Amino acid sequence: VIALLGPAANAHYYAAWTVSFSLRLLVVNIGSALTAESAREGADRARASRDATRLAIALIAPVVVGTVVVAPIVMAVYGEGYGAATDALRLFGLGLVPFSIVNLFIARRRVSERGGQALLVALVSMGVTLAVDAWAIPAFGITGAGLGWLVGWTAAAVPVVAIELSRRRRVVRSHTI
Repeated sequence: VIALLGPAANAHYYAAWTVSFSLRLLVVNIGSALTAESAREGADRARASRDATRLAIALIAPVVVGTVVVAPIVMAVYGEGYGAATDALRLFGLGLVPFSIVNLFIARRRVSERGGQALLVALVSMGVTLAVDAWAIPAFGITGAGLGWLVGWTAAAVPVVAIELSRRRRVVRSHTI
């Protein structure tokens, strides 16, 4: 952002990024707890995963809605001119949904020692985010950075959802045979 829009725009962007980063820590910590709980001897990984997913949904759904609704108020707290980052904060808030999906997937893959899949998903998110940012920041300013983040995590979440649905279908079929 600073390279494309300058220091003033970067200050506004950074305020929105910092708020959203604090919100993302909810999911990161749920993923860490899932990893720790699933790694212990005799752990019921499936149950731990379901519990973590339920907790993430219960926490993230209202946080996303709240972020979208109160973004103008939050950004106004930072002072004059920071309202320019309101839409970026809203996009970061919406991005919590795919971010949560991907982070819980990565936590499950770490436990099952499938780090390659986790790394690939993270690389997809990073690559798409940077590509969209390169186009969207010059076109839409700070909002473009929020758009890049949302699109990047969504691009990573789509194959994760497909992988998880496929895995669940296989589990259901194996139990019905």
